[in-house]
This record gives sequence, C-alpha cells and structure tokens, in this order.
Amino acid sequence: NLIFEEFSVLPDNKTFTDISGVLFSKDEKTLVKYPEGIGYSTYYVPESVVTVAPSAFSSCENLEEIIFRCKIADILDNAFSNCTGLKSITVPITLKSIGKNAFISCSAFNDIYYCGSEETWSDIEILSPNTKMQLVTVHYGSYLCENGHTPGGWKIETSANGDNAKVKRCVFCGKLLESEPIPHSPAKRGDANNDS
Repeated sequence: NLIFEEFSVLPDNKTFTDISGVLFSKDEKTLVKYPEGIGYSTYYVPESVVTVAPSAFSSCENLEEIIFRCKIADILDNAFSNCTGLKSITVPITLKSIGKNAFISCSAFNDIYYCGSEETWSDIEILSPNTKMQLVTVHYGSYLCENGHTPGGWKIETSANGDNAKVKRCVFCGKLLESEPIPHSPAKRGDANNDS
C-alpha cells in the first residue's frame, strides 16, 4: 500500500489546501486526510476545523494523542479506524456527533478528555455500530479553562527561582491547567569540594 508522508497542494487549487502536510478543504473547515507516514505522536487539529472526513486518520499508527480545538462539530465514519497507537483524544463542548465505527480497531484507545459535563456529553449523537465508544473512559470537565479551550502536552518549565516543573497549559490562552514539580536530584557523594 502507498503511504503518504505529506500532502502538498498548489495555491490555485479551488477544492483543497494543505497545512503542514495535512490535507484540508479549501475553506479549512474539513480535515480531509492526515498522511499515515507523517510520524507525529500528538496532533493539534487547527481551530478552523468543523468536520473530520470519513477515514481521515485511518491507519495512522504513529498517532497517540489528538487534541481538537474549539469549533469541531462532527467526527465522521471510520475517522480513526486502525489507528493502533491512538491512546486519547481531547474534544471541546462544540462536538455534536461521532460517526459509525469512528474508532474501530484502535486497540490502545482508552480515554476521551471532554471539556463539557456528563449532561452535555449525553447530547452528542454517537452512531452505531461504535463498540469502542462503549469501552473508553470519558473524563468530564477535563482541563476546561475559562475560555473553554483545550490543553497542550506536558512541557518542562523553569520558574524564576530555578525550580523545574512539568506543566500543561491551554493551547490558546496559556492558562496553567496542571503542574507537577520535578524534584531536585540529590548531589552525589564526593561531588562537592572534591579535591581529589
């Protein structure tokens, strides 16, 4: 099978465009195809995207985490089929529907981080068959900042006093959502004032 590492669309194409090698509709509202060979483990879906096309991420085995921005409404049929490395997705409260078999054969997929409540999640139309959706854990109210945005991945930050911490910030407003201090490594015996 032919595996694409990126898509490149000429500027005068009236139907499609590309952003960082990913194929989109010209208006950037539909993510048409994510290339299987692009190699990233985390992908931040652009804020303009409203719809994920059928089979858009199919067989992207390197992907482990997908983070949707604030406008996503519809994830269509088989959108993530055979994404065997996919572990989690983060979705905002704008999500309206998940298509048939959207996560079929996603053997590692266990977590959905949803920015809304359990009540608003129940309003999402999840089409059958969708066996995997019955097995995942939905984390309600996850990482919801005052603007309703979504988190980035873990990063190391150093404070003014030199302390390091692992942090997650909102990908839009930069608000600190989660932080874990990194303990100082103890000095090895003999490191200080070692004259030998």
